[in-house]
Amino acid sequence: MKMIFKYKIIKSSDELKEYESVWKKLETGREMTAFQSYDWNVLLVEQWLKFEYNRLLSNICIAEVIENDKTVMLIPLIVQKKSLGIKWLGRKKGIYFLGIESWSDYMNAIYFEPNNLWFDFAFKEIAKQFPGLDINLNCVRDDTAISIWCAEKDFQDRLTTSVFIDLPESVEAYNQKLSKSTRQNLRTALNRMKKDNYEYEFSVYRNTRACLKNHSCNLHAPICKKHFLNILWMPGEGPFSYFPLQVFGILPERYHSAF
Repeated sequence: MKMIFKYKIIKSSDELKEYESVWKKLETGREMTAFQSYDWNVLLVEQWLKFEYNRLLSNICIAEVIENDKTVMLIPLIVQKKSLGIKWLGRKKGIYFLGIESWSDYMNAIYFEPNNLWFDFAFKEIAKQFPGLDINLNCVRDDTAISIWCAEKDFQDRLTTSVFIDLPESVEAYNQKLSKSTRQNLRTALNRMKKDNYEYEFSVYRNTRACLKNHSCNLHAPICKKHFLNILWMPGEGPFSYFPLQVFGILPERYHSAF
């Protein structure tokens, strides 16, 4: 078994295209969510490179693990070469998953099936390529293989986890788990919307790419908006990769109580 490590500094989102085919195969793995998808990461690269201080102080790097001439894992990273030098302000020097300081709830390497040998090899090579920079794995889903690997390697001090959310199979089943008063508030708000000719839809999506393709969510939605139209609960491709995603819009004040 022969493993090769490669990495590339990314200067524009167009440079991700060489990884697109293999990335879209790996992103269908059971531990992947939309935050590991190729399309989402293209947006992350574009957003990161908009800011001059990001371009000056850090690099976006795609690490690649190749086993027997086949790419088995990609790791999109932020390599923070310098900090602003101001205490309590800005990111510290270090290595982070691409997705920090964004709307990425769950971050991870990109793989179809996990393999601890790949994790061992990849992070050893990353440390070798960027000496003096601590590796920080933020917002890793707590039920994933890489989270368990960190515990086995006494790497917990470099790891922060995010709790994973398991949803019912349908919107109806989800509604049944709500309290009686919440269901009543929801019915009241939806009846008002119907009366005022607002259209709405509550859906559970079982396919991440289909949701993105159908523009069911606004990936550029600013999190500072006060009003939202609905909550879209979007599962990832695997059976254990649910996560919540807010879809923002503008609604009159009279509908807010339900949400």
